[in-house]
This record gives sequence, structure tokens and C-alpha cells, in this order.
Amino acid sequence: MDIPKLTHEELIAPERKHNRFPYQELLCPNEIPIYPQIPKEEFAYSQEFLEEVFALVPDMVAEDVETIEHKLNLKLPIRLTSEGIFIGGVGDILYKNIILKYHPGYTGYSVDGRTGSAWIDSDTPPHIPYYSSQNHPLPIEKARIYAVLDRDDELDFQVWRQHNIDWLIQKLFSRSFAIAFNNLGIKKLESK
Repeated sequence: MDIPKLTHEELIAPERKHNRFPYQELLCPNEIPIYPQIPKEEFAYSQEFLEEVFALVPDMVAEDVETIEHKLNLKLPIRLTSEGIFIGGVGDILYKNIILKYHPGYTGYSVDGRTGSAWIDSDTPPHIPYYSSQNHPLPIEKARIYAVLDRDDELDFQVWRQHNIDWLIQKLFSRSFAIAFNNLGIKKLESK
């Protein structure tokens, strides 16, 4: 079976635009589904897998920025380099300061060990309800494939837990990490 991978474009919800709170259109890891089989696999909690995911992130961030700018018709106030994501001082993300965290049943990362983090804990997997009326941009056909629970008009996803992912550059890094984690996980499942 070919499992559909996530795309940057389907994780942007233009209808969420809010003038007081910029970039609400960008889904964060706590709204981005993980294909349900991935958190059940040992590889998801390994150093090797997280390092493979992390190696994909800089290119994924560049792709995300391009997609966001095109879909929302705007120019993001950031600068991307091979060293990180820059907004001009406080809050810049240097890739060398990302801390990967992994042990059996737990996987994730933190930015500088303090300013933002996301993780999956296999003991207490988080779920979010998906309602078509809640403006979740994932197409319903794909949403059903990613659902851990399907109650006709309501779907539940497994998602990342997150802490302090509020700034634009944290969202860009975190979105890209979540997409890379999911899509590389699918690739590993399909190669089994």
C-alpha cells in the first residue's frame, strides 16, 4: 500500500489569518498528524532515525518558506542559511543548538534546550479531534488514512506534544521536523 506523505501546502490554513496573532495560518506540530503506525515502531525512538530526520530539516524549512510565501502571497521576515533560521537577533535558531532526545518510548527535540520543544511519548499518545468544520486543511481522504479513530464526522489524529512553539521561526523549524519525521517514517515502513 502506498501511504500518502504530508506536504507543506496542506498544512497551511489561510482562513485562520488573524491580524493580532500573526502566522496562525501555519499548523504547529500539535496539529500535524503522524501516520499511526510510526509511533509504534522502534526506529521512531532511535538516535539514527532522529539524526536522519534532522538532516532533512534545513531543506524542508526552505521548501516550507517557499510554499508559505506562495500560498499566502507574502514575504516572511527571515533569512535561511545552512547554519539556521534567522529573524534578526533574539530567537534565531542555530541548527547546531538543537538537542535531539531519544530513548525507548520517547523521541523529540528542543531548541537551545529551553525555548521550544516537541516530543512523542509512546505511553501517553496525544490525539486531537479532526472536524471538517474546524478548518483543518488536510484533505478528508488523507485525514481518514491518518486517523487513529474514525467516528464518521470526527477523526482523531496522533500528533506531537509541544511547548513554547510560538514564534515564526520556531513554527518553521517544528513544522519541517514534524513533516520530515512523518515522511521518513512512512518511507521506512514501506521498505519493510
